Amino acid sequence: MHVFRRFLRYYKPYRTVFWLDMACAMLVSVIDLVFPQLLNYLTRSVFTRSPQEVLSLLAPLALGLLVMYLVRYGGRFYITYQGHVMGARMESDMRQDLFDQFQRLSFSYYDRNNTGEMMSKLVSDLFDISELAHHGPENIFISLLKIFGSFVLLLWINVPMTLILLAVTLVMLAFSVWQNGKMRAVFMDNRRKIAGVNASLQDSLAGIRVVKSFANEDVERKKFSGSNLQFLDSKERNYKRMGIFHAGNNFFQGMLFLTVLVSGGYFIANGQIDAVDLATYALYINIFINPIEVLVEFTEMFQKGFSGFKRFLEVMDTEPEIVDAPDARPLRNVKGVIDYNDVSFSYERHETVLSHIQIHIDAGRTVALISDAGTPGISDPGFLLVRTCVEQGIEVETLPGATACIPALVQSGFPCDRFCFEGFLPQKKGRNKRLQELASEERTMVFYESPYRVVRCLEQFAEVFGPDRAVSVSRELTKKFEQTVRGSVAEVLGHFRATEPRGEFVIVVAGKPKSRNTDKL
Repeated sequence: MHVFRRFLRYYKPYRTVFWLDMACAMLVSVIDLVFPQLLNYLTRSVFTRSPQEVLSLLAPLALGLLVMYLVRYGGRFYITYQGHVMGARMESDMRQDLFDQFQRLSFSYYDRNNTGEMMSKLVSDLFDISELAHHGPENIFISLLKIFGSFVLLLWINVPMTLILLAVTLVMLAFSVWQNGKMRAVFMDNRRKIAGVNASLQDSLAGIRVVKSFANEDVERKKFSGSNLQFLDSKERNYKRMGIFHAGNNFFQGMLFLTVLVSGGYFIANGQIDAVDLATYALYINIFINPIEVLVEFTEMFQKGFSGFKRFLEVMDTEPEIVDAPDARPLRNVKGVIDYNDVSFSYERHETVLSHIQIHIDAGRTVALISDAGTPGISDPGFLLVRTCVEQGIEVETLPGATACIPALVQSGFPCDRFCFEGFLPQKKGRNKRLQELASEERTMVFYESPYRVVRCLEQFAEVFGPDRAVSVSRELTKKFEQTVRGSVAEVLGHFRATEPRGEFVIVVAGKPKSRNTDKL
């Protein structure tokens, strides 16, 4: 019931549209129920009169029926138009809520979940939820009104025959409930499998440059084929279950007509019903069966929409591991001043490294950070300070050491707790292979490069790592013309295409973003 209550909350902004939709649904249903009775009345009372009287009544009768069906047209138009708009707006609200939740979630969530599954929740699941939001209440209301109304009128025409009809209907209902339970598991599996297909497609297309560069199409094709065949198997089981469901209900619908034919013939033979009443009864049978068919189809829609909404709630109920303090305020009018007030730091669930530290750095001041552990930033929370300085546009200079690798790494602003030193890449043979192996590397990577190959090296990084991968390029470290250029690979490449590279270079590349560590402050 909790799930239904949360689903109903999305109707709240559109209550007026919803109730008008229900009113139109009732109006359409009443008109459909009235027509057989009107035909029965005309057959018994009007069409038995003299030809002159019948002809004189045709014009007002036609006008009355025209007005009735114009009203029905208006009701049906509102149901189809405004009802769908309401569903689309609810879908839009849910999509915005889901997107906002994705923005709040911590890095660890994205480590555990793939992009394809998230896209599936944003697109496929929400479409099914939208269809349920619009058609669900409407279909249930119209169907129940028609079933109840036609059943009362059928009882009025002939009680025994209607009770026989009810018995067949109850068997049909039991069959639908039984099959509905079996369909639920199939639809949930279907959702998981399509998410796998989307994930495989997303990963392949996002890295298409790498795939093409290394002629890796066959590997990607095999990976996608596996998830695609799993989805196909799930769909086949889905359609098999749907086939049993729909074929079984069509069979019972045929049994309803068979019941009316046999029992109607019996009651006519015994004088308990006349031909006109049987014809009217037959018309109501269609009105009685059609909403049952709608409800049967609705069960499929309900399973898809309900499964999608449960997946939607799984995301919405996920608590971010890192949240702003209750009194947190947006950062505005940045002047270059840095303040760390009562800051504690730990790696995952390990022992606390920093406890309640206070740091104040005025704008324009030069500050040296010295640690007992040597160069701060290497497996040290000092990198957080460096990263903040980089984000604020404050220049960071690392004191010279025995190697250029460590100063470049520290002042890059990238995580330094885990990194890999690659030095100079192979010049020809094995270079592309080595870059491909590093494409999924999660640690910060450090490379050495000569000024003559910096541009070509960055071009290769753009092809393999992607143009948006963060990179820090330092030159002439510890010398007079020391310089560090930071940004995406594309941005830094543009800089060195416009400015001739000079000096000795250290290139620091951020690890694969998808698997970066979550830092808790």
